[in-house]
Amino acid sequence: MNIFNRTQTGSFSNKRLKRLKQISGAIFTLLLLFTAGFQSGTAMAAEGDEGTSFSGFVVVAVGEQLPEGTEAWLISDNFEGPLDVSTEEVPENVVAQTGVNFSTGEYTFSNIEDGFYLVVIRPPTDSAFAITDPYFVHIEEGFDVFMPDLMLHKAQLSGSVVESGTDEGISARVELYSKDDGLFFSTKTIDGKFSFGGLETSGEYEISAWPDEDEPYAPSEFQIINIAIDSSQTIIIELNPPSVTGLVKDPEGEPLRDVHISAWQKHDDGTVGPPLTEEELPTWADDMTGRDGSFALGALQPGTYQVEAFGGPHNDLLPPDPIEIEIPYEGDPIIFEFKGFEAGVKTLSGSVKDKDGLAITDAQVNAQHMTRQWWRSTQTDENGAYELNLVGGEWNIFIEPIHDF
Repeated sequence: MNIFNRTQTGSFSNKRLKRLKQISGAIFTLLLLFTAGFQSGTAMAAEGDEGTSFSGFVVVAVGEQLPEGTEAWLISDNFEGPLDVSTEEVPENVVAQTGVNFSTGEYTFSNIEDGFYLVVIRPPTDSAFAITDPYFVHIEEGFDVFMPDLMLHKAQLSGSVVESGTDEGISARVELYSKDDGLFFSTKTIDGKFSFGGLETSGEYEISAWPDEDEPYAPSEFQIINIAIDSSQTIIIELNPPSVTGLVKDPEGEPLRDVHISAWQKHDDGTVGPPLTEEELPTWADDMTGRDGSFALGALQPGTYQVEAFGGPHNDLLPPDPIEIEIPYEGDPIIFEFKGFEAGVKTLSGSVKDKDGLAITDAQVNAQHMTRQWWRSTQTDENGAYELNLVGGEWNIFIEPIHDF
């Protein structure tokens, strides 16, 4: 599944709005990282005996003092479990930890193996400062590491993302949108906790939480909060458990990642589609499977739903047939099993010739399924002949000549 979100629910128009904000947020974040990475080349890698060493700097606002005891943590980018910052102990998820010089703000990581990492600046737990948003770095022997100055802000908004009715922390991305000036901010929860600092405008903000791909929760509703930049406040965001969960497997029984799962409520006339009125919302949900092949569909109203698994990068596999379920759902987790594309296929053969009847070699023959959006492609041989293995249904066949004739 994607880096930001897991399950998306709401109206047809809200879905587009959420996706737009998701995409614009991702672009904004990437622009920030791109700009920061080239504004301040404060750190350069040096090859050590057993890895790469690199340094960086932490800065605070004019007139503020970097709190003594601030630490820099290096986290493996593929860590699975929660990262607990609520204690003074360094969690096992952290692959390297070093102190930050509170006079100069400098920190150094030494002898780091090649890989992808996140750098986090963690102030003391009793300070007024917020932990920084993780900053992505790529370590590769022989290449320099350019780190921007990481700004440590005093926390203006802190909070937790928890399961509804409990205090169990959830790994999620929290997004904050200023309704007054249109600025967008995002951060990642660590052990369910998050904080924002460095906000420059007081006023109304829209906040939401999007659970990580392996968290079986529906995203939160958008909440409106008022933030005063000269003070601090806390908020708790609750995520509801999903209406139904499941798993997608390949023909060998292994989990399939990035498969699109959708559920649409069936209307009284038997049709499936967008809701008819706002009062009926939400009547659909969708999700992308995570690295473990799991999915979760949330916030569904009672009724009959058609659930379907399709798409993703698995063009060589045949998706399973849609199934119907009743919400509330009380059965076992749904299992979708993709099949090899060769199962139940028929062979379509033919030839490609020019207007004079001469065979055209190396022409690309494409087939697109008219309803399921599957694609198959092949090239003609030296006789202009081709074969395509296709499952049943209506297909659109078209030719792309590679050479000019």
